[in-house]
Amino acid sequence: MSLSVCVLNFGDIRGDWTAQLAGRPPGRRVQTPTNAFLILGGEFPVLVDAGSRSTESLTRLGLGLETIWTEEHGLDAQLAQHGVRKEEIGLIIQTHLHVDHAGFLDRFPMSVPVMVNRRELEFAYSGVGRLDYAPEDLHHIVDRLYTPGALACLDLAFGERAEILPGISAVCLGGHTPGSIAVVVETDEGAACFCGDVIYDIHGALIERRGQLNAFEPQTSGNFATSRLEEKRAIKLAVSLGRFLYPSHDHYGGVIEHGRVVGRIGRTIPGPVLPLDPEYATAP
Repeated sequence: MSLSVCVLNFGDIRGDWTAQLAGRPPGRRVQTPTNAFLILGGEFPVLVDAGSRSTESLTRLGLGLETIWTEEHGLDAQLAQHGVRKEEIGLIIQTHLHVDHAGFLDRFPMSVPVMVNRRELEFAYSGVGRLDYAPEDLHHIVDRLYTPGALACLDLAFGERAEILPGISAVCLGGHTPGSIAVVVETDEGAACFCGDVIYDIHGALIERRGQLNAFEPQTSGNFATSRLEEKRAIKLAVSLGRFLYPSHDHYGGVIEHGRVVGRIGRTIPGPVLPLDPEYATAP
């Protein structure tokens, strides 16, 4: 079985670049995609993350975010670009449940399971995350919780791994949220790690590493719900999980060798390896 992954874009977000990377001076705005990931080549297509339900749900956060959304960013349109209909999706895996990751879940019937780490459920309903979690999304998750077969729970602590389907596994990262997971997909050219929001900007976090004193130390984002230490730990684990590393809000993924970024990759994995060039940095 040969698995491949296509990167979807459920709409762009424009905001201050300090959220992407700690230590940046405020005042510069950058535009980044809201990525989701379509895994093909298995028994059925698998979707990783599900975008935002509306532009209004993001503006509630009060962070001065702008959304750039057209019909091309819709669920059906994004799937159709890869010859897939939403009725063909057999499983949805959530890296976490933030407002820009869980919005389209109610577009799928209850017969399509949604998989999430149980620690993420606990945190999402704790009230600590405030409007990072859209109430409409959480209401839908409760409906799934009480519908037989509609919700699947992982019980993973940091670093623990579970096989989900042949060639697809989940690893608990924590960091961004206590229950955040990475989805790891085995491809013909190596494992690909889809790390959610543990990393926003590969260039800034892993190549430039602004303000870091220790050798090889990653720079954290400016947006996490745990601690700086836990996010560093999560980033380091994500980097170790495969040859390809793809965040949910970067224009390009990273190609990893021996724990270092040696190239970038576009929106199909496997795909051509791109050079380490500022052109491929989210916010050079």
